Amino acid sequence: IGIHAFNRCRTITGVIIPNSVTVINNDAFWNCTNLLSVIIPNSISSLNANAVFTYCTRLTSIINMNTIPQAITTLGNSATFYDVPSNVNVYVPCSSLSAYQNSSWGNKFNNIKGFSSDTIISAHINIGNTYTLNGFNVDSTGLYINAIQNSFGCYDLKILNLHVDMNRILNVTICEGDCFTINGVSYNQPGNYIIDSFTINNNICKTILNLSINSSINEVNNDNISVLVYPNPKTIRQH
Repeated sequence: IGIHAFNRCRTITGVIIPNSVTVINNDAFWNCTNLLSVIIPNSISSLNANAVFTYCTRLTSIINMNTIPQAITTLGNSATFYDVPSNVNVYVPCSSLSAYQNSSWGNKFNNIKGFSSDTIISAHINIGNTYTLNGFNVDSTGLYINAIQNSFGCYDLKILNLHVDMNRILNVTICEGDCFTINGVSYNQPGNYIIDSFTINNNICKTILNLSINSSINEVNNDNISVLVYPNPKTIRQH
């Protein structure tokens, strides 16, 4: 990740760094003031570049997959996590908990916890809906962490990467020759139509109709049809 790559990207709330990344350079996430959660892969062997997460003042959770504590700088405003609260939840492999607590990580953070399992869940919902599975209850795009302490004192992590589709999609299929009517407008041709626009949390959203036509005709063989007639049902057989 290059120098100043996400500098002042204040729309970022969560970051999952992939294993393909091996280096994070100076000021990569400097002043991302709405960043809440970050996952650091075990491919990152060092975090001692200057001010990588400086001024990420709302950071609440860090998950570090590396079993060996990376070196971080802790002095001055060039520190890796300068101005990040010291009580952030830092989750590290359970077998490495004491190593982190006795490293430069322990000098910076006072809430380091061990985890024994992690599950990343990627999910999509439409705007106006709520994701309620796996112990979550959220309705906004973001990275969410559910940490449950197990009987061994470590934590089992469920990590939800949730994307909210800002458009409402109506998938409708009609028979050939029919039409679908909504908001006083009728549609009888296949395609995508914008039905209306609305605003939620200052986001402009749309309702989109995805209309398809079922042109197949099921042939009925009426050479031998049985019909039940009520009351006193009897079978009338048509030949």
